[in-house]
Amino acid sequence: MNSRRATRDGAAFSLHSPSHQTVPLWQAESATGSPSKCRSFVSVPGALAAVLLCLLLGISAPSALARQHQAQLRAVRGVVVNSSGTPISGAVVYLKNMKTLSIRTYIAPSNGRYRFSGLDPNVDYEIHAEHENLISQSHTISNFDSNPDIVIVLKVDRKRSSH
Repeated sequence: MNSRRATRDGAAFSLHSPSHQTVPLWQAESATGSPSKCRSFVSVPGALAAVLLCLLLGISAPSALARQHQAQLRAVRGVVVNSSGTPISGAVVYLKNMKTLSIRTYIAPSNGRYRFSGLDPNVDYEIHAEHENLISQSHTISNFDSNPDIVIVLKVDRKRSSH
């Protein structure tokens, strides 16, 4: 029985005959003498390797894009203060995505600090704070602002309007 194995010879696959002579794949014949059977048998590992390579590149490329996208995300942080500049505990900070109109909220702790991370750099946001019957001025975070870490002090000093 002839034993043949596929090896890499430059860019083309070749077979080793029993006499250790390298034969180009397109000239190889199987033990039955049929070139097509040998060709399909030998090309399966090559095709499998090509599919695995494509899968590997397909998996690594999105993860690289995800890392790049993650690096571009923005954050907004700051402190909620009253009219005299003292931090306010329990103030609610509202962040509105102007593309989807979704609203995220954050309740400020005793130091009045807040933080929203993971903001899409291609979207505008509006942010304001409320505490009891008072509200801060609304601030726009523009998608044209390339700063990845935005700091805004929200001064809660205006009466909330009743609708």
